[in-house]
Amino acid sequence: MFRQCANCCYSEIEAALPQNPGLVTWQQWERKRVCSEGKTSHFVKRALTGTWEDLLKSFNEKLDALAKHQYIWIHQVEQCRALKNSLQDHEVVVHMDFSENYACKLNVEVQSFHFGGSRKQATIHTCMVFKSGMSQAYATISDSLRHDEWAVWAHLKPVLDDILSDTAITTLHFMSDGPLTQYRNRKNVYLMCTLPLPSWH
Repeated sequence: MFRQCANCCYSEIEAALPQNPGLVTWQQWERKRVCSEGKTSHFVKRALTGTWEDLLKSFNEKLDALAKHQYIWIHQVEQCRALKNSLQDHEVVVHMDFSENYACKLNVEVQSFHFGGSRKQATIHTCMVFKSGMSQAYATISDSLRHDEWAVWAHLKPVLDDILSDTAITTLHFMSDGPLTQYRNRKNVYLMCTLPLPSWH
């Protein structure tokens, strides 16, 4: 689980060091912040040089983080599956996420359009709605590239209108990957309070 139990796992990976321990070079992905028109960051592969002990220490630290992430992910999947399998007739699960931004293409394009900056983009927001014994997929598309909480609710409005047309629905369960800028923040809590439902989670 978190690789902290002394009875069921080793705290570190052991490896035999070479006879002539010199410097070793390895590649590692790192987040690099690039400021251009606001805050953006990219992942870049960087070459690191150090001793074998440095490499082993870095590997064990990353393995600890991976084990925690994997355990939490497995637990969340089990809880989501249990919720979806035990839905009552008055409950709905809305599992949602933004898709990537897509570049729009024309069937025939002039060269300056194809290689220039004229191509428009579109955002797709996807939802899977689970009810007792059935599921339905929704996708909304917009030329707005915003992924903030206002965009979330603009995409959710037609989905919620369709769901809430069934007057038997009294409880909504929202699921997402949970980024703070999109789904998990105070503005979304306020907007959820405006839903005409006695319960939402």
